[in-house]
Amino acid sequence: MSGTFYQGYLSAYLLWLGVTNGAVAFLLLHRLTGGGWGDAARPYFRASAMTLPLLAILFLPIVAGMDHLYEWTSAMHGHDLRALYFSRQWFLIRAAFYWLCWLLIAWRAVKLRPPGEAGYPGPLLVLWSVIVTFASFDWGMSLEMHWYSTIYGFSFMNGQALSALSFVIVMAMWKTAGGKDDPRFSADIFHDLGKLLLTFVVLWAYLSFSQYLITWTGNLSEEVPWYIQRSTGPWHLVALLLIFGHFAVPFILLLSRDLKRNALALSLVAAGMLALRWVDMIWLVEPTFTRRFGPQGVNLWLDAALAVLLGIPVLIIFLWRLRATRRQESHESH
Repeated sequence: MSGTFYQGYLSAYLLWLGVTNGAVAFLLLHRLTGGGWGDAARPYFRASAMTLPLLAILFLPIVAGMDHLYEWTSAMHGHDLRALYFSRQWFLIRAAFYWLCWLLIAWRAVKLRPPGEAGYPGPLLVLWSVIVTFASFDWGMSLEMHWYSTIYGFSFMNGQALSALSFVIVMAMWKTAGGKDDPRFSADIFHDLGKLLLTFVVLWAYLSFSQYLITWTGNLSEEVPWYIQRSTGPWHLVALLLIFGHFAVPFILLLSRDLKRNALALSLVAAGMLALRWVDMIWLVEPTFTRRFGPQGVNLWLDAALAVLLGIPVLIIFLWRLRATRRQESHESH
């Protein structure tokens, strides 16, 4: 397969990984903090987290396409620490370790009882954060051999949380008809979910601007080209779309209390956010390949098709697990 396929696959994969793996973080977070929003949305986060084994299987094409995705597979030589770290062998060992930990954390997060009962999710959440950070370095940041950012891991974590929350809001609206089919999803619950969505939207903007500001003030030759690639040519329009569509517009809309309490309106904003999360993944991943291969290195139609194709099995397993989870919780309540 061509490099165009693999880069589109990586963008789509990182989107759906955020939807599933981010749900694990919300299960742990709710276990720590409590709150009615988590009590209502817990079956949805659990069902989403249960799709994580599928994402582990879907990681295999990235392994197969390493040579097409990562320049360091052929450029890194020698015996220094950087060459050792960026080698096929250690890349695969680290990936296996990440997945082992994520699957164990997800299994434990799904099993945790509501707040007030025994369990210690704090260390699990810390471990989840550390692994997401290192995975983001391996799978995303290392696409550019000489570029690095200390904020990249935090931004990647926030993006996963934003993807998972947007997905759950859309699914909750669809499956409960805006709360009419499930009394737990009142206007107050959607209001709380909307406030959480607003929080992560603002955090995304803060981290993105902080990373840009640090790069701009540092003005280092290893860092500046990363932004030049993503702010010139057609990518300039994508960057503007992210500024306005991923932050400015949802920020203004989510300031409205009435909108956050309206399930349909909130779900439309969340659906837009989920689409912009995919655009953000494309913007992070694919300018690397226009630098290598020119404009012909990107095929947005293929990117969109891959995002849909990966999303279909995720959605099928999510709906299957949601049905089983709701049936189980209904049985336990009786």
